[in-house]
Amino acid sequence: MCIRDRPSFFLWGHNHQNASSRTDVATLIKEYSSGYTTMNAGAIGYRNPTNLAQGMNMTLDSTAGKLDCTVIRVDTANPGTVTTIGTRSIDLPPYTPQGGQGVWDGSIATSYAGGTGTQADPYLISNGAELAHLAQQVNGGTAYTNTYFRQTADIDLGGHEWTPIGLFAGSTSTPLTHARIFGGIYDGDGHVISNLKIDVTYEGDSSNRKAWALFGNLGGVVQDLGVTGVDVRAANTQSTTSNGQTNAYVGGIAGYMTADGRIRNSYAEGSLQAITADSGTNTRAAAGGVAARTASGSQIVNSYGAVNAQVSFGSRVGGLVGYHEGTFTTSFWDSTRTANGSANASGTGTTTPTGAAGRTTAQMKAAGFVTELNAGHGTYKEWMADTPGLNDGYPIHWRIIEIIDALPPQITAQPQSRTVMVGATATLSVTATVPRGELSYQWYSNTVDSNSGGTPIGGATDSNYTAPTGSVGETYYYCVVTHTDSEAPGAKTASPTSATARTRVTTTNVWDGGIATSYAGGRGTQPAPYLTSNGP
Repeated sequence: MCIRDRPSFFLWGHNHQNASSRTDVATLIKEYSSGYTTMNAGAIGYRNPTNLAQGMNMTLDSTAGKLDCTVIRVDTANPGTVTTIGTRSIDLPPYTPQGGQGVWDGSIATSYAGGTGTQADPYLISNGAELAHLAQQVNGGTAYTNTYFRQTADIDLGGHEWTPIGLFAGSTSTPLTHARIFGGIYDGDGHVISNLKIDVTYEGDSSNRKAWALFGNLGGVVQDLGVTGVDVRAANTQSTTSNGQTNAYVGGIAGYMTADGRIRNSYAEGSLQAITADSGTNTRAAAGGVAARTASGSQIVNSYGAVNAQVSFGSRVGGLVGYHEGTFTTSFWDSTRTANGSANASGTGTTTPTGAAGRTTAQMKAAGFVTELNAGHGTYKEWMADTPGLNDGYPIHWRIIEIIDALPPQITAQPQSRTVMVGATATLSVTATVPRGELSYQWYSNTVDSNSGGTPIGGATDSNYTAPTGSVGETYYYCVVTHTDSEAPGAKTASPTSATARTRVTTTNVWDGGIATSYAGGRGTQPAPYLTSNGP
């Protein structure tokens, strides 16, 4: 993560005496704790004499929105003397890191934002209209095989009905007639596509669309992309169970992946539902977080799905893929939201496909999961915690964050309710994380199940709190976690509240889940039966 006091850009120079030399390109790079950043770049021997080094000293004040530039000259024979040649202060326009161009209005652009489609000069996609242009071109028959695209901003699709990029009618469809495959390389560049919505009811035939996702038919590469707020529902009303006409495939990133399809270092979050008219042997309803169906040869690498996935019939449902014939490498799914990772080609539910692993929601939102993803990202984008709140607490790709106000702490573990006997220990705890600054805690008690309106508990200012258990009854507790960020130029504190936890104190013996090694007494006879006094 890069916070406010890091440089937004760099100035590069060269040595006029030796163009191949890099030793004098940057003579000084400093970062000051005040929030200013100073950079000096220059050249030796600029327009002679050769003993002079001349360059520009730039001081960035991101709070005031100014860039102060000073041209300086240093005599290499007397480096302690710096001569100021001239100064200028430049007002910078407002800057929103990673920002897009507003919420998509459903329109379709007539071109991309730039580029020629080569690896060195990819087509640029900066908003929803340009993304819809890509869908229009692919669905019209342009496969873009080995053509390069790069997303340049976060894109909010605004919940408008989305037409997938590419068309999959069935695995036996002739590509030139009933299939439209995207064969290019789509680089999300760490950006997010949010609020993807598809809600369709259709009667399937041998030529119309059966796969619904951001990409309907992926025969190329998707990398470094996040798709969040996915809401996809597809219902096929066809009851003729032949030639796959009754199928419905629903995914987050891809509906169908051909043998050449690749999804790398990407993720999807949201809800999926695939509905078919019946459950015949030729009917397949498949729903998967990253992809609905993958062909043999396809690959999903270092990616994850965090979705609620459902199908009307069968078991081709998974947090990663609805059903797969391709492979996984270091990929994950949220097993709290969808139990299975995928199903195999025969529709048998597979809890842990080879190369994949399930994680609970809490595990995926914890710092350790970011570490797991970064261990497998290779040459692709690094990962970070969802500090900006773009993905419901799940990890996102590394990005610059302009911190103005103190960020609310991310509560990764809530206090849990307890039932204990009088006099037993009842410890409550809360876990929270922030990128910088300090955390403080204040516990409250309440007579009702609410995390507001309670009474602050004196001295209860740690992340753990041991509730009193001296008398029978029940009390609700919650904790206010405060983040203090002295470096934030705006509000310096933020204080979210935890969920409530009930502590019930009783005279009844409460089992703790343990198993004893013997009974309380007795020999097992009628006059002296074995005695049981507690759960263990």
